[in-house]
Amino acid sequence: MGKLGFILRELWHRDWLFRTSVFVGPAPLTGLMVAGGVWWYTVASPGTAVSHAAPPPWAAAVAHGDLWDTSAEPQAVKPAHSLPPVGADGLFVGAKQGWQVVVNAVHVDVMLQVKVDPTPLTGFTAEGPGIEMDRVLASQPGAPIYAAKGLGYIAVRTAGIHTISLRLERPAGHAANCIAGLGFAGHKVYSNVALNLVSDVSQTYPPARFDLEPGLYPLEWVFGCWHDQAETGPGKITLLIQHPGEDSLQPARDDEIIHSLRASP
Repeated sequence: MGKLGFILRELWHRDWLFRTSVFVGPAPLTGLMVAGGVWWYTVASPGTAVSHAAPPPWAAAVAHGDLWDTSAEPQAVKPAHSLPPVGADGLFVGAKQGWQVVVNAVHVDVMLQVKVDPTPLTGFTAEGPGIEMDRVLASQPGAPIYAAKGLGYIAVRTAGIHTISLRLERPAGHAANCIAGLGFAGHKVYSNVALNLVSDVSQTYPPARFDLEPGLYPLEWVFGCWHDQAETGPGKITLLIQHPGEDSLQPARDDEIIHSLRASP
């Protein structure tokens, strides 16, 4: 809708004939006649049964609560699991540091709507606060366009307000489209597709603030870049966290992102 709005605004400012046709052209008149006929058939005509088909995926409204608020007000969230015990090596028992990463095919239609296929093509593990496109390209999943999805838990040790965001970085080069998204505790923080990135990009997305207690909270990110119907690099994303008592967002620490949690004996 944003792309369509841009086109319509440009036509409105540049072409007087377009402005005239909006009000008196054949398209508005035809639309009014069709709309009137549909209204009469479905509403005014007695005894007419109306079936409500499910909207296509791109038209489905986002239900309230599916997106976290990125305003300044912190949101209270309960952990999915309690913190596991710590072993002699100082690491959590039954878990590994870093992310479990799956790579999924991406489909882009003629309207530049992006859909990530739910079936993983391949997978690997990765440590650190984020991931580089070179690591995603090395997975070679066998699809022309794909995105990596990182799955893990954030281990919260200190109760208080935590701020979470994601930074997308891409150096100057040929144009590329990139998808970046972040999910926390079962809901999206945001999902964004940046089109035709050419110059240096270092973009930090609007952060969300959470009032957390000690425990494990599920975390998920999505990242991929493509150009001319083929995956491309370079680029990277970084998970940013501001802990209680800190003044700014910083890359997540290695020891607070874990995966492969299993029940301890």
